[in-house]
Amino acid sequence: MSEEKTDKKPRNKKDPSLVENGIYQVGPNLYDVKVRKRIKKDPKGAGVQHTKAKRNVRFLTEARKIRNQFVHELELKEQEHLNGDYTWKEAKEKYFEERYKQVSQDQTLKEKIGDKTFSNQKVTVEKHTETWDSMRLSDFKQEFIRNDLAEKLRGYPKSTVKSILKHIRAVFEYHYNKQITPLTHNPCKGIHPWGADNREQVDDIPKMSMDEVSKLLTHTAATNSEWHSIFYCAYHTGMRSGELWAWKWEDIDADFKIIRLRRSYCFQSKKEKTPKNKHARSIPINKSLRRHLMNLKIQADSSYVLPHLPMWRDGKIAIVLRGFQKELKITETSFHSIRASHITHMLLKGISSQALQETVGHADYRTMARYVRDLDRERAIKNITDVLDDDIEAKIIPFNPKKEDVG
Repeated sequence: MSEEKTDKKPRNKKDPSLVENGIYQVGPNLYDVKVRKRIKKDPKGAGVQHTKAKRNVRFLTEARKIRNQFVHELELKEQEHLNGDYTWKEAKEKYFEERYKQVSQDQTLKEKIGDKTFSNQKVTVEKHTETWDSMRLSDFKQEFIRNDLAEKLRGYPKSTVKSILKHIRAVFEYHYNKQITPLTHNPCKGIHPWGADNREQVDDIPKMSMDEVSKLLTHTAATNSEWHSIFYCAYHTGMRSGELWAWKWEDIDADFKIIRLRRSYCFQSKKEKTPKNKHARSIPINKSLRRHLMNLKIQADSSYVLPHLPMWRDGKIAIVLRGFQKELKITETSFHSIRASHITHMLLKGISSQALQETVGHADYRTMARYVRDLDRERAIKNITDVLDDDIEAKIIPFNPKKEDVG
């Protein structure tokens, strides 16, 4: 029988450059270090080969040190997979990988979060825990977390500290609840937030006065600006930017009396979604807005009510608005301030905060309460110094000290 030919080369059982396990000589006193280890993610699995290498190490003694260090690191890596004792960096990555699934459009997920919310959570954790990246989950103690964050978050308001702790706690909770974990408890649990309590603090809400809004809308109408309808509808409806973008003609009833808002738009993910409070809502249309919408409808060539201008799509609508405000010498604000102006001016006109909460879509009354407090504060201090005006005759109340009793 004729022998079968094969192209297979005989296996070289030993590399001639191999000096000792994991160390290869590539020149006089020059060595490459390469250590391989097959690591199993679970005891029954086949495992995946991991390699650590360094080239051109001078002297054999130094190559041995590096080889031993690589062996130690790969052994830790194996224990990390078998026991779940990840480094903080890996623990974060695994948590946010799972968390990202909740950003998807999969309707089977019970809890979904928006792209922006996910991004904010990830940035918050990364920003405040980057120095922990090389630590392992088993290294964390409550005292360390509290002391380290207390130093980093010095001067932060209590509400901000509470939010940061919540996001960090969630990472630990995810790994604590896994079947294989080195954690016996959540080390971040039980740490109470610190800092100034700013829940009742009333900051000025950026907004325009009625006169300023009137100047803006009059000017954009007179100059036939392509932005006029966007600003006009934003003020008369109080809609958010994403809601205005996703607003369609089908959302307006046949008599142009009610807007049934069903969707919003996320400028980060470029996708339509449910409104911020997760519920549809109805917005009444006043006579002025009705006339404006009817005129727009006559010229409409799209299913969307408002023009999708590139500067708006690219998140630069605030720059456009401030350009008009600067030109008109009125308060410079963000685009969201038009919504704030709508809410404030409605409250000034006597509309109840509960009714307004429904039309603007605030899920929590505390958001609306902030506008109420802001308005109450403005009203409380308005004209209070007039009593000191030289042109006003103030009624002088004489001071009559009580006569001392004579004993």
